[in-house]
Amino acid sequence: MTITGSDRPTHVRIGLSGVDLSIRLRLRWDSAPATCKAVLDLLPVRHQVWHAKYANNEIYTLCKMPDPVPAAESLSVYPSRGDLVYLPLPQGVPLPPGIPGVADGELALDLAYFYESGNSLLSGPHGPIPGTIIATAESLDDIDAMAAACRDVWFKGAVGRQMWIEAG
Repeated sequence: MTITGSDRPTHVRIGLSGVDLSIRLRLRWDSAPATCKAVLDLLPVRHQVWHAKYANNEIYTLCKMPDPVPAAESLSVYPSRGDLVYLPLPQGVPLPPGIPGVADGELALDLAYFYESGNSLLSGPHGPIPGTIIATAESLDDIDAMAAACRDVWFKGAVGRQMWIEAG
């Protein structure tokens, strides 16, 4: 995908299978242009959703790393509610089997949506894992609605559920 000035998408949309709900997020071209482009080249993504264990209010999906991998941009360990974060997982982080496009021993990309405040990527068994905020939701009402769906993943489970991300 060749992305230039006026041709580049301004938003992505995230949703969960089994729920007639999605949320639109503005891409952060101002602070993470190379990472935004790399993620757009991977889209659309529709894979198993998980709920975070250590980072608090986060749902995420795992996919292959982009090629080429962008240099780190505007790293953060404190994402806010409504942020979509690009988190390349370091070597040694255990991964579930069957991540699309990821062979045994390869690194994976965590695309994480944070639905409430109070998040930290500092704790966990593998230490701090900073990520790049690549998109941010603009509507507080949409953030609240998506948070309810994300809490449903936490309380009822993620088995058979998918998270999807697409341009638009």
